[in-house]
Parts: sequence; C-alpha cells; structure tokens
Amino acid sequence: TTTSIPTTTRATTTAIPTTTRATTTAIPTTTKATTTAIPTTTRATTTAIHTTTKATTTAATTTACLPLPSGVEPAAPNNLDRIDQPNRPLDGIYKYPITSGSGVNVYIVDTGINTANVEFGGRAILGPVFCSGCPNSDDHGYPFLISIRTRYGVAKQTTLISIKVCNSQGQCQNSDIITALTYIRNQHRSSSNKNTVINLSLGGGFSQILNDAVTAAVNDGIHVVVAAGNFAINACQTSPASTPEAITVAATDTSTDTIASFSNFGTCVNIFAPGTLITAAGNSGPASLLTFSGTSQATPHGTIALMIASGGNKSPAQMKIDLDNLSTKNVVL
Repeated sequence: TTTSIPTTTRATTTAIPTTTRATTTAIPTTTKATTTAIPTTTRATTTAIHTTTKATTTAATTTACLPLPSGVEPAAPNNLDRIDQPNRPLDGIYKYPITSGSGVNVYIVDTGINTANVEFGGRAILGPVFCSGCPNSDDHGYPFLISIRTRYGVAKQTTLISIKVCNSQGQCQNSDIITALTYIRNQHRSSSNKNTVINLSLGGGFSQILNDAVTAAVNDGIHVVVAAGNFAINACQTSPASTPEAITVAATDTSTDTIASFSNFGTCVNIFAPGTLITAAGNSGPASLLTFSGTSQATPHGTIALMIASGGNKSPAQMKIDLDNLSTKNVVL
C-alpha cells in the first residue's frame, strides 16, 4: 500500500512480487494524487512526482526526437514540444510529419479505450476482451496520447485498436496478455497491412513466458513498445520490459530531462520519453481529459508509428536501430 502524496513529498512505490500493472488515479488540478496497492499483475503507471532526486541508471541516455516535420501545432503541451527538438529551451511548438502515423495500426493492450472521445477523431476501434468479466470499455481510466486528433496527440492519424486484458483496477493476468498477443499475431498475419505496432504499458515481475510471447510477436514483424516500469529498479528484473527484442521506454521529468524518480532504469532500457504530468483523452465522457505520470505515459509517444508512416516499414530490429540513430544522445540527467 502507499499513502497519499502531499505536494511537498515524493511518491513511493512498493515492490511488486508478481507480474503486475501499477495503477494510479487521475490528478485533478486542485487535489492531491493517491495510489492504491497492487496485489496482482497490474499496469505500470504512477502518480506525479514532486522531488528533485533522480534514479541511477546504466542505460543509454537518449530521448526520442521525431522525423523531419511538416505539420505544426502551436502552443503545444510540454511533452509534445520536447520530443520534436533535440535540445532545450523549448520553442512552444510541436512539429511532426504530415503523414502523422497514417496507415499504421496500433494495438493498445491495456484497460480499454473510450472510443467515443472526440480526441480520437473516430479512429479508435474496440477489439476483443481477454480478461474475465471485463466490459469492452475503459472502466479504469488511462489516457492514450499516441493517436489523438487535436491538441494532445503525437501520431495524429494512426488507427488505435483496443485489446482489453486488465480489469477496472488495472490488474492483468499473464495468461490473458499472452492470449491477446497471439490474437494480434494472427490478425497481423492475415492482414495485407503489415504496419503493426503493439503498446504494452504494463509490467511486473520477471516472466520468461511473457517475454517469449513478446519475442514471438516481434519475430512476426510486429513492433512492440513496452513500459520500463515504475518501481525505480533495474528494468531487467521485470517483464515484459526485459524482453531484448522489444523497445523499452523509461520516463523523464517533462520539464527537466532528469530521469523520473519512479522510473525503472538499466541496460534493458532503450530510450527515454517525457513521463510526468501527461494529459490526454480520458474515459469519463466524449471530451474528457486525464493527467497521469508514469512510464506508461512515456511509452505511447508514437514515434514508431510516425517513422513507419513517413519512411516506410522495416523489420523491428532495423526500426530499433533507426530509432536509436534518431534519438538525441547525452541529454538525460
């Protein structure tokens, strides 16, 4: 369990003994953030971090930087503004490829999507549900920023497909995640469109079986992007973040480029992206927004979808190399 987080203290988390998906509550502007205990497999998110300390790391200090731009969003949110330029100070503008992820299918393996939210522009689709007794809707509340029509989106023209594996508490079973990955592999194989990305903003204790399921998807030509986790430990101790073939994303403080104090770290991390106070489409209504912090928010920043749409699809191994080449080096503190 954790206690409520006053504005002058930093959030703490407890170790997750099984494969879990850490949950968090939305952060209203006038209230303090709280977290709940996670007894089973839960998704990796956390609450806002009010601290000046950082986690130690041995990962490459790289952060996402987008392909050459042709679309422009003025007065952009800080996280979007940060990923389109290599260095600070920020210019307040989000510049992105005009293709903006068009023609790319992104499977969100998570707690569901509020497809009625106007921010998705009608491009979010409900796929199957794999958790027992779960409705085909987002009854947990998790903001997706990878593909949004207006202010908060990175890859604004992608198609999002909801694959629900986690319940209203954000708890997931490895068996359900593996079944979902098998389903996506079959969809990918049977489709003429091979531009497939899987987002796994979930994680917990090390599981070779879960890692093997991710590897199988990558071997089918699917790009799998996973959250590093929010336990402030070596990501190599967790799954699916420790899958060598996946793209594992850790979180930086959106305003400073320091490693977020909750973020996992280590050699299994491939890249960093902004992960604190990220606002995106919410689940409570057609125009709702939510603000969260966590590696689950860093992960779906949409760079792979942008790269596929603007430069063509490649093997996951080559795309991982291209992402590293595109990233900005030695800026994460």
